[in-house]
Amino acid sequence: MSLFRRISVAFAAIIVLTVLVSGGVDYVSTWKNLPLFVTKIHTENIAAGLSRFYTLEKSWAGLDGTIRRNGYLQVADRVSGADDGVLDLSIHLVVRDAAGRTLYNSFATLLRAGTDPLVKGGTEALYDHETGAAVGSVTTYINRGYLEREAAVYLKNMLPERLFQAVLTALAAAVPAFVLSRRIAAPIVSLGEAAQEIVRSGTVGELPVTSTDELGGMTSAFNQMTQHLQTQRELRRRLISDVSHELGTPLNVIKLEAHGALDQLKPADDAFYQIMDEVNKLSSLVDDLNWLAETDSGVLQLEKVPCRCERFVTDEVARWQVQSEAAGVRLELAALPRNLPSLQIDVEHMSRVLGNLIENGLKYTPAGGVVTVSCRHRPGEVTITVKDSGVGIMPADLPFIFDRFYRADRSRHVSTGGRGLGLSIVRQIVEMHGGTVWAESKSHDENGTRPEGAAGWGSSFHVRLPVA
Repeated sequence: MSLFRRISVAFAAIIVLTVLVSGGVDYVSTWKNLPLFVTKIHTENIAAGLSRFYTLEKSWAGLDGTIRRNGYLQVADRVSGADDGVLDLSIHLVVRDAAGRTLYNSFATLLRAGTDPLVKGGTEALYDHETGAAVGSVTTYINRGYLEREAAVYLKNMLPERLFQAVLTALAAAVPAFVLSRRIAAPIVSLGEAAQEIVRSGTVGELPVTSTDELGGMTSAFNQMTQHLQTQRELRRRLISDVSHELGTPLNVIKLEAHGALDQLKPADDAFYQIMDEVNKLSSLVDDLNWLAETDSGVLQLEKVPCRCERFVTDEVARWQVQSEAAGVRLELAALPRNLPSLQIDVEHMSRVLGNLIENGLKYTPAGGVVTVSCRHRPGEVTITVKDSGVGIMPADLPFIFDRFYRADRSRHVSTGGRGLGLSIVRQIVEMHGGTVWAESKSHDENGTRPEGAAGWGSSFHVRLPVA
């Protein structure tokens, strides 16, 4: 059964159940309260009739005949087996004058109440309508069987009207329920069809978001998921291409160098050095892939130890001085604040983080540029910043540079050795330490141009870590 039908059936069941419960409650309430209402009406009607009688006669003479003529006692069938004229009464009356003397009491007559219990209907005052003076009172006692029969007749007469009302209510509720069912089911059905389309073809267009409620949020989340899947699919395609290239190029170089050495076309020492250089590249690629696999599987564990921040940063900058000189880029350590706190870090992995950021700065900064490492301390955290004077990162690339296998400048990855893994590894290591990493860059001037190597331009990478 489709989702729309299931929702419609659920709504239909709720509507029917609601109508039945409402009708049942109404029936029970009517059955319970109608006798009380009937006794009150009878008592008020009898009191009104007796008051009119006194107003006309100015006395209670002839009261007994008036009660019988007006049928106030609601005389029913003759009592079974009685031969003395005894009748079964539906209503008993006790009438008293203004002084409280009993003027009429149906219990004292030959008439009797029958076998059903009586319900006291209450006492109503009697008035002379001309003077407004109270002239007595009447108390009614009504046979319960009579009340139940009256209630049954009323409910029977009301049954067609109540059935019509129930059907009309159900139809009135069915229309919005049908519309609401379609509205609820439509985006879910669309999501299901879109998911099947992804399975079949791997791609799907963006679904329209028609509301701001949970269903609209679900559709928006699905659109974000499909965009992410599309991005990941593109990154995976790039990965296959890039890894094939990263593996193929060193292997071809190794093959050529080995053949050159064997054929004595190149000195063996030179060939061996070149082969070792290519092997190191392959080893670095394998290490990166293994590291990502370990973090994804949760195998990698950090060994955190207290480390002085200024000592850690100073040693890392000193470690990269040789590479910076070879690249013709000046690597500087900005003046450190006093009393930098200690960090609780895995020194080896955080050295990889800072080294990766410094290496990127050296790669993408033209000769004559500068890469600066600085620290900033705030309560509870330390931020390490690596700033270069390169050409910066395009605004469209900036949100994705920490994604795995993403390269902001694909045209230069061969010369720079980038595989789109370094910054992803940086982010994972920092987040494993409970920190955050982000980048800022200025790559265009006010006219929208991107001057190569302009002084003061470049990128800044910030690593925020909690103190020990």
